[in-house]
Amino acid sequence: MLWEEEMGLFPDFAQLANLPIIEEEYQRYLKDPNSVDISWRHFFEGIDFASLLYKRPEKAEGSPTVRILELITAYRRYGHLLANTNPLQDPPESVKQLELETLGFSETELDQPFPSLGFCSGANASLKEIIAAIHEIYCTRIGFEYIDTDHVELQKWIQKRIEPKLVLDLSVEEKRLLLEYLNKSEVFETFLHTRYGGQTRFSLEGNETAIPMFAEILEEGANEGIEELWIGMAHRGRLNVLANILNKPYSSIFEEFEDDTTLSFFGNDDVKYHLGFSGEYTARNGKKVAVSFPANPSHLESVDAPLLGQTYAVQVTKKDLEKKTGDAHSRSRRCGFSWTRRCL
Repeated sequence: MLWEEEMGLFPDFAQLANLPIIEEEYQRYLKDPNSVDISWRHFFEGIDFASLLYKRPEKAEGSPTVRILELITAYRRYGHLLANTNPLQDPPESVKQLELETLGFSETELDQPFPSLGFCSGANASLKEIIAAIHEIYCTRIGFEYIDTDHVELQKWIQKRIEPKLVLDLSVEEKRLLLEYLNKSEVFETFLHTRYGGQTRFSLEGNETAIPMFAEILEEGANEGIEELWIGMAHRGRLNVLANILNKPYSSIFEEFEDDTTLSFFGNDDVKYHLGFSGEYTARNGKKVAVSFPANPSHLESVDAPLLGQTYAVQVTKKDLEKKTGDAHSRSRRCGFSWTRRCL
């Protein structure tokens, strides 16, 4: 009861907006705890206690394995900040989160042996070699930003494929396919910007790599036996996906940009970036995947729920009672893919 009465006296101005006042009170508290109000004293005692709980152990006391694990975790979380992903400028030389001092190391330890934890050929390697190996994965021309997903299984899935050594073994045919789709996406956006510069279109510009990514998903899906794919996504980039993934005729897309009133006679007078389409993708192995792209209602940016419902309706219609959506071993092999979230 006494504690509640004391906490009830806690000053209202104890907030970040009054940080100079708090700092002044804290300096008085450090000199003499009894010189500040009892509510402030409890407040600062709590801060001191928390600092003891979360105080980083001294380097001399830390386990070498734990220190390397913390280093690896830091690169997994912040390595993308050093990646050379912008061809128009040099990558940053360093970021605060990955500096040796921040990670609890010093320059004198660079040549000392530490547990490599599988990132180098031997069980132990110099700190310099371990950092170089991790840097090669997370800080080159690809930035992996995935720790903040809070999805442990997804994190493990990514780590398994890029650690302990990132290997990008693409055939010449695969490289040509990626380049072809990248060029198609760029040319499409450039034409729309030139011909219809004043019209709203929710461009894909800046994220043209989404098109070769979609193509790769469909290629892998065809190899796994997927026969039908439902895609849901928000407005941005829809026209590019319609043109270059679902093969919607360019003439139909361009007609929607023109002031053609004949469209309304067919009941299709919605804005072009809401419209859907059904098409077919032919993979390199000759297999065909039916692709459906449902229309978006106005301002619908969260497409998961409608897409799930439509995919489920297809499953019921085709008597896929087990509903093994997206399972490579499923008999029906139908998949609903939400661009904004996940493969369902």
